[in-house]
Amino acid sequence: MTNTVTINLILNGTRTINTGAGHNINYGASTVASVISGSGFGLIKDGTGNLTFRASTNTFTGNFTINAGVAQIGTGSAATDVLIGNSSVSGALGAGSVINLGAGSSSAAATLSYNNTINDSTDRTINLVAGSGSKTIQTGNAGGLTVTGTISRGSQDLKLQANSSGVLRIDSQLSGSGAVIVSGGNTVKLTSALSNSTG
Repeated sequence: MTNTVTINLILNGTRTINTGAGHNINYGASTVASVISGSGFGLIKDGTGNLTFRASTNTFTGNFTINAGVAQIGTGSAATDVLIGNSSVSGALGAGSVINLGAGSSSAAATLSYNNTINDSTDRTINLVAGSGSKTIQTGNAGGLTVTGTISRGSQDLKLQANSSGVLRIDSQLSGSGAVIVSGGNTVKLTSALSNSTG
């Protein structure tokens, strides 16, 4: 089941959007300017379903956290393209500086999926939160994603997948002892020295 939400949301605290198994939420549409705002507050994506941001440039300034499931940016249509962008710049995941992948108490997988038709680059810090669920960054369409911010893994494994022609490029220093697992059958580029990584 998929539901589409096109209303503006104003956060008055850090809030959670829960998409259960088999349920998906599309936020925003090409014909409606929908915005999630809230200074100092973040957004948590929970549940094993998908949360997809479509043509929605959000302005909330707190962290974006994926406890479980997939947070998808774009749908593969130019009409719904929306960027992640750099820290302090409004984008699909707000204007914060941190993206958290995973939840310490959860065994559910957490995935950040970039599915636009255009290329994007982000300098936001990505933290892999301790927990048994897998943590994945992936591209799924023609648009490529370049990550230049710190990726802090601790002992967590990081999966990097390029599932379509869009290149996934990691210019970040990868710190931590977890493994880096590359899959997907298309181009993943690791360009930075891995001197802080033992995985």
